[in-house]
Amino acid sequence: MGKVLLADREYIGTRWFDALHRAGIGFVIRLRKGNYQQQIELKGKTVGKLENKAKAQVSKLVWNKLTLQGHGYCYVLKAYRTRSGKLAFLRLITTLTPARAMESYGCRHRIESMFRHLKSNGFDLESLHVKKEYKVNLMMAP
Repeated sequence: MGKVLLADREYIGTRWFDALHRAGIGFVIRLRKGNYQQQIELKGKTVGKLENKAKAQVSKLVWNKLTLQGHGYCYVLKAYRTRSGKLAFLRLITTLTPARAMESYGCRHRIESMFRHLKSNGFDLESLHVKKEYKVNLMMAP
C-alpha cells in the first residue's frame, strides 16, 4: 500500500475501514477505550490481558490481530506515562505492522503539536482571520 491515512478517534467504523481497503489505502487510527473489544477478545487475548502486559512493559508495543468483515487488522496498545506521571494507553487499529504503525502515528502527533502551537500557544493564528489565498501563501512562504 502506497497511501496511509493517519487519523484520530472519530474515524472508526467497519464501513469506513472497508472503503479505505477498497481504495488501497492503509491506515493507522487511534481508538477510544472499548472500541472493538469484543472482536479482540474473540482472537484469544482479552483487552485486560493486553493492558496488563503493556503496563508491565511501559513504552513497549503490545498487539493482537483481529478480523472485521473479512479484513485483517492489528490492534496495537502502548502504555506510557503522562506528564503528571499517570499511566495511560495509546490504542491503535491498523493495516500496518505494529512498529510501522507506531512510527507513522508519531508523525501525526508531531503535526497535532504544531497545530496546537500555531492556534493557541502564543501564535494565535486563528485570530488573524487570514482568508485570502495570497495572504496565506505569503505567510507560508520560505
